[in-house]
Amino acid sequence: MLPYAGIIFDCDGTLIDSEDHHQSIFDTVSLKHNLLKRDPYKHIGLSLNDLWPHLGGHEHPILTFEAWVQDIEDCYYYNKTICPLRPNVKPLLKELYDQPVRPRLGCASNSSRKYILDNLGSQGVLHYLTLICARGDVIHPKPHPEPYLTICKHMKVDPEKCLAVEDSPAGIQSAKAAGLTVVAFPHKYTQDTDLSMADYIINDMREVRSIIGLPKALTEAA
Repeated sequence: MLPYAGIIFDCDGTLIDSEDHHQSIFDTVSLKHNLLKRDPYKHIGLSLNDLWPHLGGHEHPILTFEAWVQDIEDCYYYNKTICPLRPNVKPLLKELYDQPVRPRLGCASNSSRKYILDNLGSQGVLHYLTLICARGDVIHPKPHPEPYLTICKHMKVDPEKCLAVEDSPAGIQSAKAAGLTVVAFPHKYTQDTDLSMADYIINDMREVRSIIGLPKALTEAA
């Protein structure tokens, strides 16, 4: 039996390699409305609510927060870009799913449910997940602990018996505040940020195996 009853993954930058695509979308919308540019090295992991003032949105004479969010959503679905999985995500999820005593697998994200379903569904990994907690499922998104507390409640697992895998300081803060053990899986935008709140820091998704004590080797890379 594995030491964790649940394993919860962030979506963007953790399961899928999406941060460059996100940056392109935010740059397009900021240029359209004459907002400040999103800094991927500082703003990764922030919810739209928290990002809005950093871009000067609260001082915009016309643009509302709701209209800005809608423009971002429209830009995503107009482009219809499906982001690739990060390396070794799919084989790890499959191996976890195939365990004799399977941990509950979930995704907690500040992205919209449609975006998560479209991307994870297109990559063939959605069926591995027991539950998804998206932006619209909570009042307070990450870095608040509500996303992790919410998904743990609905998965019927104690947060202290769950492992979170996150790519950003905001996500790590959210999971730690909810009481989870946290693995940091950084990328080029977060590898030099402060990840010290995490219990583990990895450079390859396969390293999760040793943390949870999987007994057999993972050989597939995809």
